[in-house]
Amino acid sequence: MIRCVARSSDVHTRRTLGALVAVLVAAVVHAGVAHAIPPLAGVVTHVEQSVFLTVKLDTGEIERVRVIGIDPLPIRHPKMPEGVYREDADARVRELVLDRRVGLNLDDANAAFGHRDREGRLLVHVIVDGGEYLGFILVREGLAYRSVYDEIDPSIEKLYDRAQSDAQEEKKGVWTVEPVKDDTPEPLSPGAKVASAIVWVIGAAVGLAIVGGLFVAMRHVWNARRA
Repeated sequence: MIRCVARSSDVHTRRTLGALVAVLVAAVVHAGVAHAIPPLAGVVTHVEQSVFLTVKLDTGEIERVRVIGIDPLPIRHPKMPEGVYREDADARVRELVLDRRVGLNLDDANAAFGHRDREGRLLVHVIVDGGEYLGFILVREGLAYRSVYDEIDPSIEKLYDRAQSDAQEEKKGVWTVEPVKDDTPEPLSPGAKVASAIVWVIGAAVGLAIVGGLFVAMRHVWNARRA
């Protein structure tokens, strides 16, 4: 009887230890895979462009989000050669997420910014059906650039860097053609416009002063000759 109790106690101990080990393993796996379980989820209702989406969360709230870690491709321009541009990326994003349920993962590297950009959009990694990050898919297919401005988890950053290197080597998407630099001058900022106007006014005033001085000098010469 004593032996039976001892064996039963051993079995119970082993089961408890096994459960604890399973919990620890799960915790380690979760820590190793960035946000394996998305804290937010919803359905994408609108694709403004490849990095800007509108999502109806499971809570019923509507969130405008920006996919972090990537920069959009340039817009097609008459001076650019045939190739892959933002319109193509937008179409691919609509194919992947529009009217579909996605996960939205916040990145701890953006905590200092409140996970929002200046326009109030939520900064997230978007998880598509199958568990991959939307940003990673776009970079890997040459439909987005790896952003050098966004603060993201270093492990994700390395994945994006490798994905872009692979896309360049395999000449995928935008890397199939080297875009021609757009020589169209960028519009001036308000400050630059004011400075330009001031310079123009000063230049005009100086020009008028010179012309006026010449006119006065010529008049003096004319009067002197008449005298």
